[in-house]
Amino acid sequence: MVIKTPEDSFELTKICIYANKQRMGKVGVTILAVTWVLTRLVIFPLHILRSAIYETNLFFKEPPVGEMFRILSYILFAMHIVWTYFIMQVCINCWKKEEIQDSRSDDEDSGDEKVD
Repeated sequence: MVIKTPEDSFELTKICIYANKQRMGKVGVTILAVTWVLTRLVIFPLHILRSAIYETNLFFKEPPVGEMFRILSYILFAMHIVWTYFIMQVCINCWKKEEIQDSRSDDEDSGDEKVD
């Protein structure tokens, strides 16, 4: 749980951006990026993945269960790497631009298609 908790500050960052506190929003995005990299790309592989590789057989005596846990841990780590790329893009773009904008659509009806 400690690994997943620091990114909860992202909610405060979104509030700052919506309240037009651009500087605080940029700092919040940067803090999110730093904590993401530290927790997902440093702590996770050094402690959780290492434990999954070497200590799984101590807890799961049945071979399919331990292997499945390892495979799912590797998939999660791969997803962390992909998400890190996107978070870094957002962080770099927010410091390049004067104003941070939400890239999601404001129009709720944009995904609806008319059916005849």
